[in-house]
Amino acid sequence: MGYASYDNHESLADSILSERLWDSLSQTLLDSRYRQPLAKFEDPTLMYRKPPVNTDSVLAVQEEFGRSVFQHSIVVDDPNEYSSQILQWYVEKLLSADAAVVHLLSSDHTNQASYNLKSSIVAGLAMGFGRPLLMLAHEPYESPLDYEKWLKAHDTAEGCIQLTTGWLSEITPTLTHRRPNRQRATPAASTNMDLRNFFLGDAVAEHKSDRLSEYFVETSSYVAAD
Repeated sequence: MGYASYDNHESLADSILSERLWDSLSQTLLDSRYRQPLAKFEDPTLMYRKPPVNTDSVLAVQEEFGRSVFQHSIVVDDPNEYSSQILQWYVEKLLSADAAVVHLLSSDHTNQASYNLKSSIVAGLAMGFGRPLLMLAHEPYESPLDYEKWLKAHDTAEGCIQLTTGWLSEITPTLTHRRPNRQRATPAASTNMDLRNFFLGDAVAEHKSDRLSEYFVETSSYVAAD
């Protein structure tokens, strides 16, 4: 990835030749560690990029997720709770998830520009990682050409539910029987310490529900009280 300004085809060619980007194709925003499979959650997991406004459509679709195959494991990216998630966080969550839903704001919403831009990046990551992706948007919404094919706009909560249930019915059969390599992985023995093998918890408590049992330590006081 690179950027260079230019005035004409000659200055553009000079910039390309001087940057020599083809000499650094292996240097990407995500290093080689993220090209390896990460540990999967025990239950089918959905990552939901939630709008900062709790519209009827947002509330309805979350209730639908609670009745779906993802009911036991949903990672909700809520800008109202934590608005500064970094690129690596999204990469790790998407690699560990089985599917992703990105919910966009309408084009006339006050904060739509910054929120929809970041949401588009998250959707692009999910698609790049091969995760089933549903892009929802509140009407009115004028979709860019690069993801117009995948975006589904809705003007009512009922319409949003219909789009969501249709998508869930398509992907659920692929998740009912998990493949062995989708179970929690055991890190291979290595003399090099990889800090990514250590889980220190998420900033949002709801994202840790599947591992809360691992945090309890039976102290001598607890044993004595028993």
